[in-house]
Amino acid sequence: MERKAFLDQEAPPGYVAGVGRGATGFVTSAQSARFESAFGGENTEVPDDSGLLAANDDDEADRIYQEIDRRLSRPKKEEKATPGVEIETGTGVIRHEFSTLKAGLASVSADEWAALPEAADITRKNKRQRLLDQQSQRTYAAPDTLIASRAQVAEIDKWAEQETAPEDVERRRAVLSSLRRTEPHRASSWIASAKLEETVLNFGRAKALIAEGCRRAPHNETVWLESVRLHRSEPTKVCKNIIAEALRANTYSEKLWMQAMDLENPHDVVSRKKIAMKALEYLPENSKLWQTLVDLEDTKEDKIRLLSKATDLCSDWSFWSALVALSDYGDARAVLNRARKKLTNEPRVWVAALQLEEREKADVTVKRLSSMLAKGMKEVGEDTWDVRKWLDEASQAEKDGFFKSCAAIVENAMSLLSEETRLNQMIQWAETYASSPKTASSIYESITKFYPHNISSWTALFASLKKEAEISRNSTELELSAAADRRENEQTSSQTPKDLQQLYSYYENAISLNPELALFRLMYAKDKWILGEDVAGARNILESASQQLPTNEKIWLARVKLEVRNYEYEQAFRLSNEALDAINTEPRLWYKHIHLLRFCVYKQMDFVSQEDLLQKSSSALDLFPDNYKLYLQRSQILLDIDDVKGARDILTVGARKCTQAAEIHVSIAELDLGQGFPARARANLDSALLENPKSEKLWECKIRLEQTENDMITARQLVSKALKELSSSPVIWLQHLSMIQKSSHRKNAFLDALKHTNNATEVLLGIGVFFWLEGKFSKAKAWFDRALTADRKNGDAWGWNYCFFTKMGPPQEMDRLLAEVKDAFDDINKGKAWISVTKDKANLNISPGECLKLVAEKLLSTTA
Repeated sequence: MERKAFLDQEAPPGYVAGVGRGATGFVTSAQSARFESAFGGENTEVPDDSGLLAANDDDEADRIYQEIDRRLSRPKKEEKATPGVEIETGTGVIRHEFSTLKAGLASVSADEWAALPEAADITRKNKRQRLLDQQSQRTYAAPDTLIASRAQVAEIDKWAEQETAPEDVERRRAVLSSLRRTEPHRASSWIASAKLEETVLNFGRAKALIAEGCRRAPHNETVWLESVRLHRSEPTKVCKNIIAEALRANTYSEKLWMQAMDLENPHDVVSRKKIAMKALEYLPENSKLWQTLVDLEDTKEDKIRLLSKATDLCSDWSFWSALVALSDYGDARAVLNRARKKLTNEPRVWVAALQLEEREKADVTVKRLSSMLAKGMKEVGEDTWDVRKWLDEASQAEKDGFFKSCAAIVENAMSLLSEETRLNQMIQWAETYASSPKTASSIYESITKFYPHNISSWTALFASLKKEAEISRNSTELELSAAADRRENEQTSSQTPKDLQQLYSYYENAISLNPELALFRLMYAKDKWILGEDVAGARNILESASQQLPTNEKIWLARVKLEVRNYEYEQAFRLSNEALDAINTEPRLWYKHIHLLRFCVYKQMDFVSQEDLLQKSSSALDLFPDNYKLYLQRSQILLDIDDVKGARDILTVGARKCTQAAEIHVSIAELDLGQGFPARARANLDSALLENPKSEKLWECKIRLEQTENDMITARQLVSKALKELSSSPVIWLQHLSMIQKSSHRKNAFLDALKHTNNATEVLLGIGVFFWLEGKFSKAKAWFDRALTADRKNGDAWGWNYCFFTKMGPPQEMDRLLAEVKDAFDDINKGKAWISVTKDKANLNISPGECLKLVAEKLLSTTA
């Protein structure tokens, strides 16, 4: 490349490089000389300020600056001296006002002088003293009982001081003296005067006053009782003399006769009897005296004799009831007949008659007792007692062990209700008496008689009967174990308990009244299997049910489940095939059948093969191409044989067939992510969200995808966007909470999550998990309990409670938890970990306890 010619030439004079482009260049000291202008006249000086640059503002500015300088140069004003007289001293001058204040110190007392604060109190000695003073002023928590008792003592002491104040005592004495003079025969004035003297410990004056009161008001029993009380410190003979004189003036006083008996030696039964019999001469109808006399007797014959006499003279029902309880069957019936004639409006006579019949005749029926009571209610009048009173009597009969009488009372009580509101009232009464199982079950039984097709009433009746049976078994557990020890060779457990027989009879009655309903047959079979431990009986019930209701899928599934739980897999496989032959239009049956085949193939059972499994799965999809669960199941089968491509292909077909099935898109994304294709998984989820933007499962999967890829910024953005779309979704809120790193920042987020999800079980459980991860196990347990209380169908809540008891809880609590899970096992159908474990092909036949353990392990592994 040629060099340009101008580069070797000299620059013209005054040339500055780059000035054409706006460069300013620089000037050296050598170049700082002034250049002469070619035009001239630019540097001509103006002789005055009236040129173009001059202005009137300059004069104003000069004046301002001159004024500032003048003020700054002015000397400061001297402070005015405070008027006062100065006093010359050896060390200086003291002003007059200070000397006046000093003269006033003569009036300061020694205490005021000692209370003056220290000036500049910063020494360690004073600091130590302040600390000691603060420690001495500390307060500590004390129980309410201590504070209350001390307050009561202080109040009592205050009262005593007030009452014993000399001026107050004299004033009260004067008032009472005036009252005694005005109304000398009024007993209350004498009693008050005696108590006043007793208060001031003037016992002699008190006794004298009360004696005068007895003389002035001899027919008042209260003054005599007060006199006895004041003389109790003296020998008993004095008190007996007082009470004897009192009884001469008040022969018909029950309290005085009872006081006379109390003055006797408790071991001197003869003297007490004599007094009681003497009292009954004057008060033959007094029930309290009769009861005291009966209690003093020892033998049964004497008690019966006295009770018979008491029933002739008194109308108190307790004597009739006691006499019936002590009498034989024949004599008791005679006593009740007498009571029926004498107490014409007493319903308890007929209740006692029912209990007598039940006690003496073991084979008496409820129907017989009910007819007896119906006759009695007509005789005494149906409006004598209301329904509550009758049910209270039934509950008491249940507590006393008269269950048939209880049922008869309830049956007649329910007949008193009006037909318009009978059903609602009966349900309310049953709930009110839920703590009395027999009474509640009898009410439900009455409901089923009036309303035989009411399903809820039957189910409530069965629940009440099972509760009653459980209580009965618990109360007799020790007796049965003792009987088993005495009779080792006797198979007592093979016999059906009486309470279960009653439950079974009601099941059969319900089935006969509702033959087209499968629910009662299923409940009957389950209780026969679980409570009665009778697998053969349960199998017969379900077989009969499938014959009468051959198209009911629940019955067929129950039959298969029964065989699986009892390890009869081949029989379960045969029944499952029969179910498909009977009902070929239910996708659920196909799904359950294929799941059973997967289990059998996993266990390598010889009556089924992998080809059969694939063929059945393909047939199910041909019959139900719109069922997304069958596509998911097919993909799992293919994954079991390591056919990943086939699994993804079938899921893709399912996604086209079931566009609203978010589970299929989630499975595709998880499959792609597992194969190392996150971009393809993300694209699939994006397209799925366009079709179903309200699916929390899709949002959760997408958020987890970004978390797996460690793109936390995108994950947080997705959470914020999802919360706008699904503000009440517990799943999205849990994702939001997991994004908060500091536990101190989660508190407000917890409140927001609970508020927006309406205390959802998942959020309650998630909060407990956060506390668990922080090591705050007690707080975590509280939240686990709240979640389990809110929804007992959530298996994850059961699993976390199992985790807590495994780590912290006592063995008895773990046993209780396992028992509760066993009872609720068939109803638990929520929770990701629970569903994952129960849907696993390898866990088809596990027990509730094993299932709970696997769920707990899965929960801990997901939070590790």
